[in-house]
Amino acid sequence: MNKIKFVSGVGQYHTNEVDPNKPDKVLTPYLIIGMNEIKALVDSPQAVDKTQAQWLMPSSFPSRNFKQQEQHGIYWMLWADFDKNPPPLTELAYLIEETTNGADYELYNSRSATQDNPKSRLIIFLKEPLSFADWRLAQELLNDELEALGVIPDRANQGAAQLCYLPNKGVFYGSESKRTGNYFDPLLFWANQIAIKREKIENDKMVLEAIKQAAITKRAALKLSDAPDLIGAFNLAYTVQEWLVKAGYDQRGDSFRHPHSETGNYSASVKDGRVHTLSSSDPLYTAGQGAHDAFSVFEILFHNGDRDAALMDAGDNLLAIGCVSYNKAVQTEWSQKQDQARSHAKQQPKDDTDIDSESLSHDYPTYDQAGFYGIAGEVAMLAAEHSEADPIAVYFSFLTAMATMLGRYKFLRVGDSKHYARLFVAIVGASSRARKGTSFKPVERIIRKVEEVFQKTAIGLMEPLVIANGGMSSSEGLIYAVRDEAEQTSGKDKMPIWDGVNDKRLLVVEEELGGVFKVAQREGNTLTPILRRAWDGGTLAPMTKNNRMSSTDPHINTLGHITQFELKNLLGNSDIYNGLANRFLWVCVRRTKKLSRPQAMDSDKVFNLAIRLADALKKSQSSENNEIDLDKDARDLWDIQYHIISTDRHGVIGAITARNEAHVLRLALLFCLLDGLKIITTAHLYAAIHVVTYSTASAEFIFTVPDDGSPDAQKLLSALDVKPLSQSAISKLFNGHKSKAELTALLTDLQALNKIRKQTPQIGRKVIWEKI
Repeated sequence: MNKIKFVSGVGQYHTNEVDPNKPDKVLTPYLIIGMNEIKALVDSPQAVDKTQAQWLMPSSFPSRNFKQQEQHGIYWMLWADFDKNPPPLTELAYLIEETTNGADYELYNSRSATQDNPKSRLIIFLKEPLSFADWRLAQELLNDELEALGVIPDRANQGAAQLCYLPNKGVFYGSESKRTGNYFDPLLFWANQIAIKREKIENDKMVLEAIKQAAITKRAALKLSDAPDLIGAFNLAYTVQEWLVKAGYDQRGDSFRHPHSETGNYSASVKDGRVHTLSSSDPLYTAGQGAHDAFSVFEILFHNGDRDAALMDAGDNLLAIGCVSYNKAVQTEWSQKQDQARSHAKQQPKDDTDIDSESLSHDYPTYDQAGFYGIAGEVAMLAAEHSEADPIAVYFSFLTAMATMLGRYKFLRVGDSKHYARLFVAIVGASSRARKGTSFKPVERIIRKVEEVFQKTAIGLMEPLVIANGGMSSSEGLIYAVRDEAEQTSGKDKMPIWDGVNDKRLLVVEEELGGVFKVAQREGNTLTPILRRAWDGGTLAPMTKNNRMSSTDPHINTLGHITQFELKNLLGNSDIYNGLANRFLWVCVRRTKKLSRPQAMDSDKVFNLAIRLADALKKSQSSENNEIDLDKDARDLWDIQYHIISTDRHGVIGAITARNEAHVLRLALLFCLLDGLKIITTAHLYAAIHVVTYSTASAEFIFTVPDDGSPDAQKLLSALDVKPLSQSAISKLFNGHKSKAELTALLTDLQALNKIRKQTPQIGRKVIWEKI
């Protein structure tokens, strides 16, 4: 038996494996060691630092590559490592004999053993060599048997190329051996248990194949109604296992080993359709913060964690409803619902026949007066008191401005992500008469007064908030406003070719948001991904070779104004589904009253508000703990509300409201900071939920309700101001360039909005349309 030679080496970095990526790597030939030499070391151990400690592998094949060992390894021993308070060696020796039916063994304390924790290591030589497949089963059974006796081994020993360190004497060392020449035969002694394990492996394969086939069947017959959204549909149509295998993971039943594993351990396991991994080098590692479903695996392994790209790829290429892609089917369904909202006519009308349409009821979203929370609500009421501004528009504008002023000091942690008070808000009116723009003037006046008060009362100066009116026509322009100092230098003094911006806070007020969406649709424009990144808060850098300008940790907030008609015509499907639209809070506004002589806000009231806001600003910039959390009651409330807010919605509205949970938490943080507090309460959470609920209702109204803001609608309404018109006259109004279907849609929209009505004709007379 001593002729058997095990692969050995000194120190964990001893290797003779060629690495194509490291041509200069120093290779050291492996050592070999026999049974008698191992026994001698047990009796008379070395005493060296661990970096110089000798190890062996249970195989005689000269390689530390676990895949090579799995294919070519010849295994002559089982072993175990006991690190978790094992019993003393004498007691452990008794248990080992019971486990192996009295076979020979070598048992010794490891170098780091202490009297309180007598860590030890076990070697059991085998009567006959084993292939990797059989050795793995035997090694698992050894671990199982020891655990059943209350001794917990480190299951890393099941790895094909795991190192077993030889005796190395520490402060606390002892050994126990049995050397009778009775070497262990696990295939004989554990024949029944091994047969059961093999049968389980085959059954597991059959179950996994059945799961895979069920997913394939579901994939082929997928319907939009099967799941509330694309991610749900993806998880119905694909299994986690499929994507792990496609990504190069090695599979063993429900366990997987990632392609770049250095240990060879199957550290990822699948349970209930989700994968969890214990390996920190695995891209799917979450540090115990949850497990991944099939879509999450696809997103991380095939799109580097870019959810927007994963959604587009999955919806365009991997999921189909019948013969069309999932994304196309969703868009088609949305278009059909839009058509149904416009017209319930069952057939095309003749020239002057009545258009048979049901009167549609579309409720304009309402905002509960109780939803105007705290000082933000006071600002909204004060600004709207003697002006035509919609208090809702002022409220949202103020929240956006203050989110910018507060900057990147305090944050709320969600998993591994930090959420700062950062908002993108789109103020949407039916037309310019909605007085969208008037809502920001009082807000700007207040924040300038806050800065004035802050400079007089705070220690240290704060730069005035930069408000960019427009400026979102290109990603480069946006980055320039919050740029880092150039890395490139010029001249003898090696000065940067451009200076950086110290204050990375930026409030973009875009009164022509439609122009931004129009620019974003141009081929090659990188504005959309930069805007998404700005909302996320990451480093901004255009993906161009010639532009090296970047911005680290910017704090960009956006307040845009747009009409409902512009929005529907200029916000493309790609921006709806690629994640740009759901980063905005959509806000329906309208003129609440008509004032021929609006008045400015009371100066004393503005000053008092500024004092309170400056105090909140000072508290938010304190050097104390910057992480804000929810108090117990708020956490309990969030546990309930999260499931309500995160309820999956279908189609366009689902895509536009997909980040509602993040919006709520950011707003709750903002309300907390405006109150000058250090912890989020239920009041802040309820205020945030009010805001997001209204935004969701606004989105539903904006994207599902017809409007009268189109040029065609305005032209027809102006003509009907003069006199009622027949349908043939209406056709002539548009010089005959409108089809019957287009006229039907236009008339039905305006009828549904209660803008026009039809006069019931007398027999033989034409249908007449008049303005209400």
